[in-house]
Amino acid sequence: MNTANGGTQPRKAARRFALVRDRVHGLLPGSLRALIPPTAAGFAALSLFTYSIDLLVLSLGFDVLGLPYPVAVTVGYAVAFALSFLLNRWLNFQARGHVGRQTGRYVLTVLANYGLFILLLATVLEAVGMHYLLARMLAGACEAVFMYSMMRLFVFRTRRAIRTGRRSRVGAGRSAPGPHLRPSLQAARAAVPRSRPPRDIARGGSGATAS
Repeated sequence: MNTANGGTQPRKAARRFALVRDRVHGLLPGSLRALIPPTAAGFAALSLFTYSIDLLVLSLGFDVLGLPYPVAVTVGYAVAFALSFLLNRWLNFQARGHVGRQTGRYVLTVLANYGLFILLLATVLEAVGMHYLLARMLAGACEAVFMYSMMRLFVFRTRRAIRTGRRSRVGAGRSAPGPHLRPSLQAARAAVPRSRPPRDIARGGSGATAS
C-alpha cells in the first residue's frame, strides 16, 4: 500500500509539472510557440531554481568559506547540475530510458560545458575585473542554451522514444483521413439512384398490360 502510494506521488508531481509547463508554453506567441518546444519552458523553470542553488553555494564557498574562485565555482556547479539532471529527468523530460546510459551521456555533457563555459569563460571574465557573480551569470546564459540542446538531443533521447514518435505520427496520418472520407461516401451513396423493388416493377408492368 505504501509502495503504491510512493510510486504514484512522483507520477502525479510529474503530470502536474507538465500541465503547468504546457500552459505557460501555450501563452507564447504563435511564432515562438512553433520554434520553442514545451520542454524548453520546463527547462527554463527548473534552471532558475537550480541556478539559484548554484549561486548560493558559490557565495557561501567564496565569501564565507574563503575558497578559491575555481573551487567555489566547481562545488556550486556540481550541486546544481546533479539536481538539474534529477529534476529534468523526472519532471520535464519524464525519461524512461536506461538511467546508467543517461547518466554517462549527462556526465560527458557536463564536462564539456564545465570546461567551455564555467572554468574558461567565467574565470577569464572574473580575472579581467568583472564581479564574480556577474561573470557566473554571463557564463550561465551560454551554458543554458548548450545544456538544453544536449539534454533534448543527446542525454534523454532514446531510440525507443524515436520509434514511438514515428509510429504515432504514422498512425495519426493513417487514421486522420477516416472521418473526412465519411461525408464524401455518404454523398456518393445519396447520389446513386435507387432501383425500384421487384414488386413495384411487376405491378407497373401488369398495369400497363391491363390498359
